[in-house]
Amino acid sequence: MRLKLGVFVGAMTVLVLVLAGGGSAAMASDGGGQTHPTSPSIEIASERPTSSVDVEKFTKCMRANGIPDFEAPTVTPPSGDEPGRIESVLPKDVDREVARKATEKCAPGSLPTKGRISAAEVTVAGRPYDSRRTNYLSKIGSVRQMLLEDQVKLNDPGASQYLLNTLALDGWNGLLRYYEGEVWRLRNRAGDDARAAQSYAVAVAYPDAPAEAWRWHGLSLIKEGRSGEGKAALGRYLQMKPTAPDAPFIRQMAG
Repeated sequence: MRLKLGVFVGAMTVLVLVLAGGGSAAMASDGGGQTHPTSPSIEIASERPTSSVDVEKFTKCMRANGIPDFEAPTVTPPSGDEPGRIESVLPKDVDREVARKATEKCAPGSLPTKGRISAAEVTVAGRPYDSRRTNYLSKIGSVRQMLLEDQVKLNDPGASQYLLNTLALDGWNGLLRYYEGEVWRLRNRAGDDARAAQSYAVAVAYPDAPAEAWRWHGLSLIKEGRSGEGKAALGRYLQMKPTAPDAPFIRQMAG
């Protein structure tokens, strides 16, 4: 007879299987009327693939926590909707409470790991995944400019640039390049005006560039002495935002 104990460890369900009973030997039938001594065993169900490093850590931890003769487990990787399994036969004389506590402590997922788990480590080969990226972008799209505006106005260039570069891993666009220019303009150190001007120039090459990108691109061009190009850029800004608070001032400059 086996006693099954369920223990939750992190994102994994750990099943500790040990033989119930006292000091008498436990027996299992082979289906033909013969009985044979059985050994307690341990089984761990895991939703993510188990690496050789996980197995090595698990084995060392079990041996250090009351089961010095613990055998290195066999690993069955996840397949389809079936979780992977880590299985090992325990010594016959093992104390089941010791086995339970050791497994709860040592199971992959409960051990501290260095760094972060990557998406590749938790991805099951062949299983389709929906990132819901399209849904996310549709929901965030209407407020993304406001969120970026709030961040950049904190005038924390390091944090803002990190955020922009992270978002740009999906590809640069006019909005991100515009706010890159704003990071440099607001920092206002030596050379930042040139950096900002370059970012605005790149931003307006994208179809999604906000009107403000054209405004600052135009002002940067005028500052460089390229008056005709600058006024044309300011004209584009006024076309996009004819009722902007600064529209009268910009019309005078673009006149």
